[in-house]
Amino acid sequence: MSRLFGNRLRNTGISVAAVCCVLAASGCGTGSVGTSSGNPSTPSSTTVASAVPGDLVVSSPTAESSSATASVAKSLAKAAASVDTSDPAAGYQVKREFLQNLINSDEQCNIPPHHQEPRSPSCYGPRITYAGHADATNNPADSPNGDLPPGDLGIWNETQGDAGEACAAAQVNYLIARVASEVDRAINLFGSMACAGRLAGLELPAIGDAAVDMKQAMADRITVPGLTINSATLERQSDDASGNPVYRSTVASTVTGLDNSTREVTVTLLHVPTNDDNTTYQGRLAVLVHLANGRGGIPGNCSESGLTGTTIATVIDYSKSSETSLQYALSFGEFCGAATNPLSADLTIDASDKLERASNPDGWGNDWNYGLFQLNPSSTTGSVAYAWQAGARDGFTRVLNVGVTANSDNSASGNAYFGFGPDAAADGVGSITGFYCNWAGPNNQRIYQSLAQRQVLSRTATGTVFTASSSNITYAPANSCDASAGDGFTYFAFEGDEGSPIALNFDNDRTDDTAAVTNSLIPLSDVAFTLPEAPSGVSVE
Repeated sequence: MSRLFGNRLRNTGISVAAVCCVLAASGCGTGSVGTSSGNPSTPSSTTVASAVPGDLVVSSPTAESSSATASVAKSLAKAAASVDTSDPAAGYQVKREFLQNLINSDEQCNIPPHHQEPRSPSCYGPRITYAGHADATNNPADSPNGDLPPGDLGIWNETQGDAGEACAAAQVNYLIARVASEVDRAINLFGSMACAGRLAGLELPAIGDAAVDMKQAMADRITVPGLTINSATLERQSDDASGNPVYRSTVASTVTGLDNSTREVTVTLLHVPTNDDNTTYQGRLAVLVHLANGRGGIPGNCSESGLTGTTIATVIDYSKSSETSLQYALSFGEFCGAATNPLSADLTIDASDKLERASNPDGWGNDWNYGLFQLNPSSTTGSVAYAWQAGARDGFTRVLNVGVTANSDNSASGNAYFGFGPDAAADGVGSITGFYCNWAGPNNQRIYQSLAQRQVLSRTATGTVFTASSSNITYAPANSCDASAGDGFTYFAFEGDEGSPIALNFDNDRTDDTAAVTNSLIPLSDVAFTLPEAPSGVSVE
């Protein structure tokens, strides 16, 4: 975690502990999902399933063939289709199949159980201990010996795990999984609503009709321990400018954890089918989770707001224009105050709505995430620009740009880049604009280098992970990005107690100074990546 102008979030990874189970308590039961030979992504235009996107799931383009995904896919093939699609590594097709089976179930309409939260890969941004830092001064605040906090050092080891997965692929999988676990559960909840409404024989409302009350239908067919549905409605708004129907679904619930703690959750879905069978569509999903004590009981930067608790807000705009083009833009932030509602009238959140102790105490204080995705649902490959910012005053985002293309033999290849980008509230967020080699070390002048890290990714036709065929990741954590032979500057990644660190023996470690370190980073001009387009928004009455 970066040093936030003297205020640091308590954490051991990129952000405060990952999002807790939002729409069901930890340890909830599985329930039967049921299967059907029909295609629930093409429901009758009169059924409530038309108010739900049949294949909107959030997944990393490098997750589809991971070993964890293979495990989920194997489970999905079992007769009792009680699949945990909140698995952090689950790929697009696995999640899509589950959602469609859920919408079309002839049995119960239960959402999947909560999965253990994803863990950040050790290859990315580990904690570093250093000695004889090249930029240290006589100023006591710039000691030559110390530790660099985790989260800001980028790709420090080429691979992650025994399978040799490229670090960039592992990190983008982790970042997306943290938010996907929340978004997917929200979409699955609406899939459950569609399932329950269809089995109850409910039909879509017409323009001007009263909202359809879905609460009883859901109560009859959804059994999830710890989840209480307080209200559930489906209404039709006026058609959009192109004459397409606009459906608004809202579910308010209370979630009770195993420790009897509660959180209030409200999810709203605006869905616009753009053809008669709902195979193309656009829309917006908004999720609010009110936490009395902050995520994991940690208020982070919000401790200075004077408010109690925090509110997690997630908004995703989506658009599927064809079987080969699915776009979405995702915004996610933790706002101060458990009673806060950061949503605007059109169901958006604003990265400029930042915590200010006196003037804006209920702004976001922790962990802003922004993602742009362009995916091909038929091949599950595509591109993603993902930016995250530790705290409101951080000033810069850390950015991963990943693009993957499928080949005719089912192999895949692409590039991944890491660097720093503009503040989350600035123009161009999602783009890499340079690299800070000495972000948090002594005498860090925040010298912005026109450089970036790169890994060239590839996956064989029968492979399960993306590996790096080449990597440009080496640098010294100094203002110059380099180190001279014999300069006394050493550094290495470690785990365990800071007083007795255990070296991890990662690629970028420098345990002796006998050889010079010349960075292998690429010029910023060699970052061959085009930001995906954000989908157009939908109108809100």
